[in-house]
Amino acid sequence: MFGLEPLDLLLAAGSGQPDARALLRSLTGGREVTAGHLREKPTLSVIARLTERSGEGLWWAAGLSAAQRVKGAKARKRASALGVELAEHAFADGSILLVGPAATDPRLADADRELAATPDLTPIPSSTLNYNPWRRAVRIHESQDTATVVKLARSPLTASAAAANAIAESGGPALPTRVSASGRLLLTPLVTPDSAQPVDAQTAGKLLARIHTQAPLAESPFLAWRAHLSASVEQLSRLVPEHGSAVRALSRSLEGRLAQSPRYPVFLHGDFSRDQVLGEGSQGVVVDFDRHSVGAPGSDLGSYIAVELLTRIDAEPGCLHRPSGRLPAIRDELLSGYLAGGSGASPRHPQPTLDEIEAWTGLHLLARASEPFRACAPNWRADIAQRLTMVADLTVAGTEERS
Repeated sequence: MFGLEPLDLLLAAGSGQPDARALLRSLTGGREVTAGHLREKPTLSVIARLTERSGEGLWWAAGLSAAQRVKGAKARKRASALGVELAEHAFADGSILLVGPAATDPRLADADRELAATPDLTPIPSSTLNYNPWRRAVRIHESQDTATVVKLARSPLTASAAAANAIAESGGPALPTRVSASGRLLLTPLVTPDSAQPVDAQTAGKLLARIHTQAPLAESPFLAWRAHLSASVEQLSRLVPEHGSAVRALSRSLEGRLAQSPRYPVFLHGDFSRDQVLGEGSQGVVVDFDRHSVGAPGSDLGSYIAVELLTRIDAEPGCLHRPSGRLPAIRDELLSGYLAGGSGASPRHPQPTLDEIEAWTGLHLLARASEPFRACAPNWRADIAQRLTMVADLTVAGTEERS
């Protein structure tokens, strides 16, 4: 299907194909697993997370084309050093699929070694909060009377730490963060593990308003939204070519609307959603500044709304085709907090218009339209088509309101 047999296998397993599921079971020691967090380089490689249905273990899977098989050597070396032999399956096209426990992830080996040398941290049960194979992992550890969230990454996280610390030092809603010598280990203390709870949209809006008053860092990049939009179009046109014309039309519409937005750049979180805001009651902090940038405030607002729309509509599939009917309630709750939070902080920019927020929401929905593919969803093609319908609904609704 995609010119790489390991990728076809993972998608087939996601759709429930018995032979594909049996092969993954054999590669994980008889465990029933589901694939997700799929990341591909077309025709060259695919990386995925395998999650045990029992919830007790995480694995990584790496599909490598014949031209990329040499990359498996480092993975085997890492596993061998831990006394683990990786499972491997060879395909007729010359590609291979390597599978190993998360602890053997070759790209996180350096960060793992640094973590092992951090004496004040010890793992607590169910310590892994998130795992994106060959890229990053998030764990929670106990340190004396506090809990510490630890992020391990293949690339330095120094910029993320600098952003969090700059906000915390200025009295903003972020937690002081320390980074390891290599920059691949980020440690953020919490009061207790139980304090890491999501907050409501109004509180999230208040906190975001304070984030947007933060002075941008010298190293903060400008938001490359046109490049992100182009990347979404390229990927979606390849995954669902039958919808290519519609994708390009949506892209042109969104680009036209966003290009006309007033330019008043602020410090952006870059990946703002309910999951990035933690706290208790009306209090909270914002976490995870890996993608911070400088750009229009509507981008962060649209990001939050897009994730909320997908979360709520996924829970009520009957509403999937008409997100414009659900958007106002989410938007208004978020904006009520955003306006209240900004009023006391002397905001340095005009408030985004409803049309701007809607356009940014459409852009973030389009960026997330490929998520069913990444999740190896059984009906990922149809699910992508439904998400494109969501973007079209917002675009048409916005056009009707402006006319």
